[in-house]
Amino acid sequence: MPRITIRPHKCMLKQLVDTRYSRIIGILILLFATAGSLSGQSRKVIDFNGGWWFKRDSSQQYSNGRKGEGWRKLDLPHDWSIEMPFRESSPAGSGAAYLDGGVGWYQKTFKLARAEQGQRIFIAFEGVYENSEVWINGHFLGKRPNGYIGFEYELSPYLYWDGRENLLSVKVNNKNQPNSRFYSGSGIYRDVKLISRNPVSIGTNSTFIRAGQLSEKRAVVDLSLEIEHNPEESKKITLLTEVLSAQGAVLASKRTTLNALKAGLHPLDQQIVLENPILWGIENPYQYTAKIKLIVDGRVVDEQLTKFGL
Repeated sequence: MPRITIRPHKCMLKQLVDTRYSRIIGILILLFATAGSLSGQSRKVIDFNGGWWFKRDSSQQYSNGRKGEGWRKLDLPHDWSIEMPFRESSPAGSGAAYLDGGVGWYQKTFKLARAEQGQRIFIAFEGVYENSEVWINGHFLGKRPNGYIGFEYELSPYLYWDGRENLLSVKVNNKNQPNSRFYSGSGIYRDVKLISRNPVSIGTNSTFIRAGQLSEKRAVVDLSLEIEHNPEESKKITLLTEVLSAQGAVLASKRTTLNALKAGLHPLDQQIVLENPILWGIENPYQYTAKIKLIVDGRVVDEQLTKFGL
């Protein structure tokens, strides 16, 4: 099952069919593929919007590659409905601006070096409208109904690490109309990221911060998260959290050490005391930053920055 995150919907009313971003992404992927061993490194997030192929077709199955004519290259985000003519008889009706939906396919190829095999590789979609299905190298990863929820899949078990091209295929089905009270568009309408994570990492969307106790003189910051531990052998893991001011100064910190963790998700709570906190308000919406680090064998293997107010 994919992990999900709720995000507000943003309609795509403009296309970004431009080769500038494709060139930039190509350079980033080349760097990613030649960076050497990543097994001891922290999380990497790569913009994966550039260099996709697209075809609007409901009659064929393209999970194993592009076939036939009619494919065109584009950059994400993309909405194919806005490219179509307005039709008074469109089944989408006035809610979707009399623009048809249908079925579309997106594909992208990329390479990874064998030295990267120690990392876990994920693909994260911030929004696809709607009913998306995703494949990597012909392996079905999953389906997301509707289209307003972000999601991610792990690619690692199905990737080629020997220089061969990996094929990512996405089917988007916005055929059943009407299905929205307002304009939704059709396609991968939000950003896509390729994420490389260490086998020991902070769980996706697991970090929560709140004020357990709060006054003008003292605040107790409650932090909760999950540690995702996947190595076969147990390791000593240290979680270091620093609370930073708006200017970046370290105001307080907390270090927690965990031993003999089994593979899986492990919840962890921390409490950090702040003296004389600056309270959030409409006139002064002050925000602190929690800098969270996971350390294994003296190396930072994952790091996260989370803003919060008190």
